[in-house]
Amino acid sequence: MEPTTAGLSGVMLKLDRAEVHLTELRESIDAAYDSSGPTFSREVDPHTGVHVYRAHGLPAIDPMWSLQAGELIYNLRSALDHLASQLVLLDGREPDRRTQFPVLEGPPVDGQGCAAPVQLRPRVESPGILAALDRSQPYRGADGEIVPYRNSPLWQLAQLNNIDKHRLLLVVVCVLNTDEMYWAGDPDMPTPALKVSIGPVQEGSPVAWFDWGENDPPDAFDPHPALAISLKDAMDLGTRLTPIPVVDVLGSYCHWVRWQIVEEEFRELFPA
Repeated sequence: MEPTTAGLSGVMLKLDRAEVHLTELRESIDAAYDSSGPTFSREVDPHTGVHVYRAHGLPAIDPMWSLQAGELIYNLRSALDHLASQLVLLDGREPDRRTQFPVLEGPPVDGQGCAAPVQLRPRVESPGILAALDRSQPYRGADGEIVPYRNSPLWQLAQLNNIDKHRLLLVVVCVLNTDEMYWAGDPDMPTPALKVSIGPVQEGSPVAWFDWGENDPPDAFDPHPALAISLKDAMDLGTRLTPIPVVDVLGSYCHWVRWQIVEEEFRELFPA
């Protein structure tokens, strides 16, 4: 029997499949918004004078969105584990049931507390593979510095994949899309104090509060509030104060695995 040649074809197929799920999810969510766009009402709190915006006509949450998100994340994680198997083969060994791509929260140490390499199972010896594994870890910044691991798309991806193994993944929720909000007016227009909702939105929920103090808001003031579909589980993992639309979160994971890990760190290790 001919020895198995290491390569990235299976890894790339898994990544391509993840992006198919991303496209399908984006199209499904866009269609839901096209058929039932949300509206916003404004009221003035009689006690505080604060202008409160409430959301109405929220699009229905399709349970399939959770499944599509989970399948996308599974394919990304599977692509990484395929990569780990190919790295073991590249090093002249045979992968086994223990073989998976490591996702660590800090630099590993040995039994004596000394720095140790990021390893695969079975262990590999190639300095190039070991260096690339270290550079790919959630605790490594772009310049090699130690950074907060929770900010890493790789760490978040691994956590969400573990969640999906035990329950229906990623509670999909409607949230205020603060990135879409804007307003403009006269340069002398007073600036209101602003508070926004950062959690899931329900029908009639208040989503934004504008406090003009002793000033009156401009007659045509419009902050253009908008909603987005987000992932409650991803919101709980991240460090950003406001939620990100689900397609943007999952798109960033697809980009990170394909370009920051596979292409940037490991492509050159494999024969052309």
